[in-house]
Amino acid sequence: MKKVILLLLVFLISVGFVSAATGYLWNADADTDKIYRLDLNGNVISSFNSPGPYPWGLAWDGKYLWNVDQSTKKVYKLDLNGNVLGSFDSPAGAPGGLTYDGEYLWHTNIGYATIYKTDKNGNVLGQIRNPDDRSTGITFDGTYFYVGYVWLSPGWVTKIDKSGNLIERIDSPGGNTWGLAYDWEYLWNTDIGEKKIYRFDFDGTVLKSFNSPSGSGGSPTGLVFIEDSDGDGISDWEDNCPNTPNSGQEDVDNDDIGDVCDNCIN
Repeated sequence: MKKVILLLLVFLISVGFVSAATGYLWNADADTDKIYRLDLNGNVISSFNSPGPYPWGLAWDGKYLWNVDQSTKKVYKLDLNGNVLGSFDSPAGAPGGLTYDGEYLWHTNIGYATIYKTDKNGNVLGQIRNPDDRSTGITFDGTYFYVGYVWLSPGWVTKIDKSGNLIERIDSPGGNTWGLAYDWEYLWNTDIGEKKIYRFDFDGTVLKSFNSPSGSGGSPTGLVFIEDSDGDGISDWEDNCPNTPNSGQEDVDNDDIGDVCDNCIN
């Protein structure tokens, strides 16, 4: 029973029904063919090779990373060490952005208006149309989607509901948004022209920025935020005590609940 309660809490945090205090950014780069794990100041914690040669959108379903590759036109299911656990063909002809709404994956089609909804096996369940006709990155805040647009300068981020209705447009930092993420408070974007990652509010005001991990020779594309509520370096899904720091993950009775938060150690 304790394990079930812990897993339920972690899932609620992971899909955003419980606010997470801290976490990490994961950034795909289409030139270095790597996926980087960053702290929120831009420091590289780790990285691994992407499963395909041209990685774009990233999504997090509370347990696994999902990465779409524009060259292979496949969506890969990954663990946090980069091991490929499965894949399916992208529904998009020019796959770009990817996000998860707590149940389904949503895929943008670079340069086109269509945004596809699939299950985690790749079955297309529906589609909506971006009112700005073209799309890059995409993220979800629990209610609305935010979609990048770069074909006019400066570009912007379009906020739409799950039917594709326009809510508002937000100025995007750098004007060249390709990846988008939401940290349950503010938005983040990758700017492929300036090689930067920005955190910004819903008025487009920049709150933080730093160089992308690949530097001047890279092409930062996909971006996703993964929660680490207690800031101990272990993602909430992996953490056996997600709200109390315990980087060692000690669990003397092997019940998947860390000793520091286990009130029944046997």
